[in-house]
Amino acid sequence: MQLIEINGKTIKLCSGMTEESFAKTKYSQLLGEKGLFASADFSDGENPVEFTFSDWSFDTIRAEEWGEDTEKSKEKLVIYEGSLPSTSENLISLTDQLEKADDKLSSIKKAGLLLKAMTQALSKGFHLPECGGGILSSFEGGKAEILFLPEELFTSFVSYLDDGTYNKFYGFYVNPLLEGDAALAFTMASISYKAFTNQFPFENPDRQEHLSDILDKKYLPVEYTLNGFDPKAAFAINTALTMSKDNQTSVNHQLLEKLAAGCTEASNQNEKNRLSALDFEARKSEFLRAQNAKIETKRKLHKNSAKIITGLVSFAILMLFVFSTIKTNGNQPTTKGLTPAQVTECFFQSINDKDVQLMMEVCKGNKFKPFMTTITNMHVANAASQAYTFSSVNVAPHKWFFFAQDNVKEQKTSLFGISNLEIEGKPSLLDARANIKKEKPLTVSGDEAAKADGFITQSLSYYAVQTDPESGNIEAEFTTGYVTLSWLKNRWILTDIDVKPEPLPFDTNEFKSEYWTTLKACNDDVVTACQQLRFRYPWIPSRTVMENEEKELKELF
Repeated sequence: MQLIEINGKTIKLCSGMTEESFAKTKYSQLLGEKGLFASADFSDGENPVEFTFSDWSFDTIRAEEWGEDTEKSKEKLVIYEGSLPSTSENLISLTDQLEKADDKLSSIKKAGLLLKAMTQALSKGFHLPECGGGILSSFEGGKAEILFLPEELFTSFVSYLDDGTYNKFYGFYVNPLLEGDAALAFTMASISYKAFTNQFPFENPDRQEHLSDILDKKYLPVEYTLNGFDPKAAFAINTALTMSKDNQTSVNHQLLEKLAAGCTEASNQNEKNRLSALDFEARKSEFLRAQNAKIETKRKLHKNSAKIITGLVSFAILMLFVFSTIKTNGNQPTTKGLTPAQVTECFFQSINDKDVQLMMEVCKGNKFKPFMTTITNMHVANAASQAYTFSSVNVAPHKWFFFAQDNVKEQKTSLFGISNLEIEGKPSLLDARANIKKEKPLTVSGDEAAKADGFITQSLSYYAVQTDPESGNIEAEFTTGYVTLSWLKNRWILTDIDVKPEPLPFDTNEFKSEYWTTLKACNDDVVTACQQLRFRYPWIPSRTVMENEEKELKELF
């Protein structure tokens, strides 16, 4: 899908959404979001280039046909439209600008002017949108004109693109793990690298593998790409490209200034730094050999470590059960004293909490083995992941929204659990708690006829939600069916379950973008933001459940 269209003095940004879909979002509130326009005269090569800056924004939202030339492929989508502030009618995307068929020095000079504009904007107190390929520019007649599109609008809509176009416009410019000046330094270094080498430092088209390459620093440093490259400029570029989340706070404006200056300094290749062609190729080959061996070892260790940790955690869980059984049963949960509805609630609560011990207590029979296997595996995988990364976390739906309040936090959080359970048509808050055996709970009173029959059947419905470990997409299913509880000695226990799931298709990136946009509009009030989205995403937990979770988190932290 085409994202940006420029026709004369008019620029259009496509949301990728139909009018019906768009109406369910809060994107209309971003119409006035500010971008930034910069211009400067660089025809006089003797004097320093000074940019002037002004805010810019789209001024119209409307729907129009958007697509290929053939009528069948056209679809009416919502677009944002604005008037270009530039004198030039030849603004093009940054990627196209750097790939334009000019001489090599021209691309480097363009990158140098762009980076200079970025550093000057920061020094003058302007907010600089970090939108990568959402930078449009023209360098004609000795005049530089640069438009930074509004950040939140651009980054929200670019996610609708196919991987190839997404990478061209955005993915190859950013490190999603960084923030602030560190994120900006990475983008500036990517622009420099592209200008000098005609390729991005990290060009793996698969989004997950692309992120792995960034984490492992799997790229060819610019000094191994270009013979005789200026060491100071190379150091600045490599520093920005290898920044991690842990040391990102060390980035300052001095590094950004060095990146901007590097395009000018490095364009004058220093002959004393050059090696013979044979020596340069040998040096490059040796670096790649050592790098590949190091990364391969690291990834193999990562993979094996996960297996080892998983095995250890599984063994620990097993030993915990054995030890608990041998030492005492006093602290174990029991359904004694619980009503049938409470027992059913406890079963689904054990799924959300990945509580193997509780599930073993509340249900019995082959029908529940798949549930038991799933939560055991999820418990082990979650423990192993946290042991290795110290940050990844897998949580139930009512917790996920508090852990995933922006793009960076969300990448460390996955979803697994049940929401909006109804038993016999009555909403459950999923807050039932089993009794403890040593407390000797009383036998439950209740339906004596059901006890006499020995069983009771309950209808139920709920949403099962999880993050797909391969694709990273959030998957939701609306599930209906029934459970059977049997009266065994002095308590109710689940003995049969028959449920049928129906998938609820939706676009994960669109959902996340809507959540973050709505959350911002609600002043970071998670509960309110969730309730505004429930009409479109019915699996989102009820207000009461979200309020209870918010209260628990506040008490905990």
